[in-house]
Amino acid sequence: MSKYKISEYLIHTVPFIDKGDVQRVLYSTRTSSVKAISEYTWKLLNEEKFNLLPLEMVQELFDVKILVPIDENELKSIIQRNNQSIDKNGELYYIIQPTASCQLGCDYCGQVHSPQKLSDEHQEKIMNRLRSKLTNGNYTALKIGWFGAEPLSGLSVIKKMSPKLMELAKEFDCSYSAKMPTNGLLLNVETATLLFEECGFEAFEVTIDGTQAYHDNRRHTKSSKATFEKIFKNFLAVASEAKLSQLRLNVRCNVDRSNVDGVSPLIKLLAENKLQNRITFYVAPIHSWGNDAHLNSLSKLEFAEKELEWICELLEHGFHINLIPPQQPIVCFAVRKDSELVDPFGNLYNCSEASLVPNYGHEYMFGKLTGIDSTEKNNFLLNFNSEILQGLYDCNKCEMLPVCGGSCPKEWKEGRVPCPSSKFNIKTKLLLHYSKQYL
Repeated sequence: MSKYKISEYLIHTVPFIDKGDVQRVLYSTRTSSVKAISEYTWKLLNEEKFNLLPLEMVQELFDVKILVPIDENELKSIIQRNNQSIDKNGELYYIIQPTASCQLGCDYCGQVHSPQKLSDEHQEKIMNRLRSKLTNGNYTALKIGWFGAEPLSGLSVIKKMSPKLMELAKEFDCSYSAKMPTNGLLLNVETATLLFEECGFEAFEVTIDGTQAYHDNRRHTKSSKATFEKIFKNFLAVASEAKLSQLRLNVRCNVDRSNVDGVSPLIKLLAENKLQNRITFYVAPIHSWGNDAHLNSLSKLEFAEKELEWICELLEHGFHINLIPPQQPIVCFAVRKDSELVDPFGNLYNCSEASLVPNYGHEYMFGKLTGIDSTEKNNFLLNFNSEILQGLYDCNKCEMLPVCGGSCPKEWKEGRVPCPSSKFNIKTKLLLHYSKQYL
């Protein structure tokens, strides 16, 4: 009797002919390993005739978990790995919203904005809270996510807190870095340089929802003024600045039916400005933000098909695309016991999508910096991995689990299916990956 079996977390393409041989591409989602094999080898694997394969091949397939021990409970192994990754993670990731202010009135946003900034008292409480976490944990890195509303509207808070945060990290012998998603209106070269050189920033993500007509139709100011021209001008200036060459820049394009036709022209525009080797780019489907924004989104299959078109266009224009999803043992900060989000009012959240969104009430809030003695994160989302193991979500029988981690715990809790696009187009991505390597 064989001691091996084919992994449940294996994806394969249809057979194809390359250089006279019939082959398939195999993808082990447990290791993110890709291997092309002959159709004859595939036949032997399916018939479990492992003894007819060369020993070196069997060992190689075992090493990348295409073959696994016959008695292994793979779901349990994956969840154990995920939990161990959380427990052993040396990074303390903490999200701070410096302000509730935002200039934009995006039609899909569920937040309510105001001039509120993080008070001096709350800033001090955050520092004390982080000190306690660093004292009690075994951390080697402190990473801060400055989040919105629009975080650059709270630049004064960021400038004041960053040196203190950097000094705190140094005190505990931790590395320090910061990142930020931004609408880009205030991200000029001067500000980007300040944040990069003096505040420990390593990355910015700017949202651009298509070319000018598409973007301005949805990401305008609260008084309906256009924003694309200024945002794009700022972005190009930052991307072109030599002293900021080590600053990572990402463009995110949020998509629903109203701007889906604006993605391809945006890709072309980015290429025309020679940003291929300077930025990363990705498209994200609009989701619920405590509202009905998701109702105008493409279906999962529609989005997956369009994504393939955009990937081909990006490749044609010379952009680097990672077609193979990496491992994601830690799905998001919600499953880390020490990670949390502090909003500008001093409220503590276990999800970055819930703060400043009145429709959520206090569902995702578990405490306050002042007034409530709350030092432990609640388990509303913290037990997500255990719930997958218990079969509460369809993730427990999906071969993509190792590379998506279950996707968004909040979406599952609210009764929606947050599966990533790769679940629906991974086989085509594998063929594209193969063709890139061997053509």
